[in-house]
Amino acid sequence: MRISTGIEKLDEITGGGFPSNSSILVKGPPGTGKTTICQQFLYSGLQKSEKGYYITSDASPEDVMEKMSSFSWDIGPFIRSRKLLFLDIYSWRTGGAEEKVWKHVLQGGLNIDSLNLSLSDLLDKLANSQNKRGVFDSLSSLLLYVSTDMVIKFIPILIAKARKRGATELLVLEEGVHDPQTVNTLNFLTDGLIETKMEEGGKFLRVLRMRGTSCKGGWVEYDLTDKGVIFK
Repeated sequence: MRISTGIEKLDEITGGGFPSNSSILVKGPPGTGKTTICQQFLYSGLQKSEKGYYITSDASPEDVMEKMSSFSWDIGPFIRSRKLLFLDIYSWRTGGAEEKVWKHVLQGGLNIDSLNLSLSDLLDKLANSQNKRGVFDSLSSLLLYVSTDMVIKFIPILIAKARKRGATELLVLEEGVHDPQTVNTLNFLTDGLIETKMEEGGKFLRVLRMRGTSCKGGWVEYDLTDKGVIFK
């Protein structure tokens, strides 16, 4: 079974979308649209009555909502109906935030044990939905505050919990800030790898690897518009 990416050309490249219950690494330098690709994927599922979760370590849930609204992706109704839940692992850096029904907030610092417990709680609240979509934005911020060894050991747990609960998830990784061994290990642990780059003023994407998919790996140019990602 395939899960549509929410982007027509990317569906074509991946043979109909991401494999169901897979975890895909989205890697590239800042400013190339990795977060937008993930948010477009998430919003596409919400529109199809699928449930979703968003683990944010780079911005507050409110900031994520504001950014998505700039593409006319109004996630407010999905939050109010509990079809979209947030795990906020960012706001502890700014002194914490109030926990709400639609968002779990990691308080008092970032550690793997607390993150693991909060993740389980979050996924359990979405358990009555067959198909789910998830975003973790980003693994790079997690690696800034937690030892690489602990993160590497946590990722298979994250993937296993998502897969058990029927979730297809995208994991964001910044390029150029991690050693090659860490990047290669994360690539090994996940089911697919999407790379983005910026070259001569243009943005490009390629799918290097995807479980059960024949990938040619060629670069395809795209634009970031007020409607999200559109391929040329």
